Amino acid sequence: AAKAYKRGYPDLAVQALSQTITHLTTSGRFRQAADREKEIAQIYQHELNNIRNACESLERAGD
Repeated sequence: AAKAYKRGYPDLAVQALSQTITHLTTSGRFRQAADREKEIAQIYQHELNNIRNACESLERAGD
């Protein structure tokens, strides 16, 4: 769903990816969750021009 929303509705893409991250972390798939967090950072940076949230997403990906 996130790919479909990425260009036209970046806020919805972030929501979809956040839900995916929740499911991945509860099942112990932390690497995949970090990758989705990086995708969120890219959306914040390139589509929404929100550098602060992009940095926060990258920090969460590093955790």
